[in-house]
Amino acid sequence: MSAYTRCSALRCFDQATEYLFDVPLCAAHAAKFGRVPEAPSTVCASLGCPHGAEFHPAGVALCDRHRAELAAEMVIQHVKNTTRAARKQASARGVIGRPRALTNLVYDPAAEHLHSNGVVYYVTWRNRLDRIKIGTSTDCRQRFQSGELRPFGEKPQLLVAEPGGSYEENQRHLQFHHLRRGGEFFEYTDELVEHVHELRQRSPDYRDLAEVGYTYG
Repeated sequence: MSAYTRCSALRCFDQATEYLFDVPLCAAHAAKFGRVPEAPSTVCASLGCPHGAEFHPAGVALCDRHRAELAAEMVIQHVKNTTRAARKQASARGVIGRPRALTNLVYDPAAEHLHSNGVVYYVTWRNRLDRIKIGTSTDCRQRFQSGELRPFGEKPQLLVAEPGGSYEENQRHLQFHHLRRGGEFFEYTDELVEHVHELRQRSPDYRDLAEVGYTYG
């Protein structure tokens, strides 16, 4: 980092020296948020998650999926902070329009080749057609049958699926962060309708990819 880049930690104005989950941090906060305890837990600390812990950001044991969710939240918060500062600067200069900071910190389609093993699925519900969930699983059949995808009391409808894992899921969350309505839920707008249509054109055999057939149609 040759130019001055401020640490993203709250009320910290030190020079950022490294990135954690693509968020610039000074040496002190990078050490704080990236430290690993001497005896790290082997179970993910996320409530109800039975998976083993593979990462320990800020000393908290997380599985790969919840580590990716944390990374997405950190990047989105950084986008918000950077955009807020850009808007203030633009307002002070009398400039009206979309801040450059927001247009620069978005989804990178060039990274799509870094597919992980698994599937990124898109589901909605007949009684909540205004919501869409973007998640990932290495066993969609088990995920759909487990009841985890019934937050509104009925089985989900599979809209489409694409190859990928936590990394690709994280990228899609970043791509549609402006539509996010908490967790992995997004507002099902025309923008996502078009995205689902494009994925269906690209992968017409998405039901076979997710291995759930027409049970969740």
